Amino acid sequence: MADANDRKVVIRKQDRIDYILTGVADYYQTSISDIKSRRRSKRLINRKRLTIKLLYDVADCSLKDISSALGYCDDNLYSVYSHLKDVREDMSSPLTEGKKLKTEYNNLLNHLNL
Repeated sequence: MADANDRKVVIRKQDRIDYILTGVADYYQTSISDIKSRRRSKRLINRKRLTIKLLYDVADCSLKDISSALGYCDDNLYSVYSHLKDVREDMSSPLTEGKKLKTEYNNLLNHLNL
C-alpha cells in the first residue's frame, strides 16, 4: 500500500512556467513583459539569464519550451543555450559577479518557495 508521502503531484509544464515567470516578476517588482523584453541592459540580461536557469533546472523545461515562453523565435535556441551556459559559468566563478548571481539565484528560489 502506498504511503501518503509517496504520492506525486503532477503540475502541467505551462503552470510551472507561469509560476516561475510570475514569481520572478514579483521578486524584481516588474512585469513579465519586461522579462520577455528584447532590451539588453545588464540588469535585464541577468534577470533573463536567471529566469532561463530557473525554467531549465526547476521547471524541467526544454530549451525550445524556454525559447517559446520568453518570446524568442523558434529557431533561436542558441540564444537560450548561450544564456544558460553563460549564467552557469558566471555562477561557478569565485569572482564577485559570480557570487552575486549565485546569491540572487538562491534568493529567487526562496522567494518562489522552491
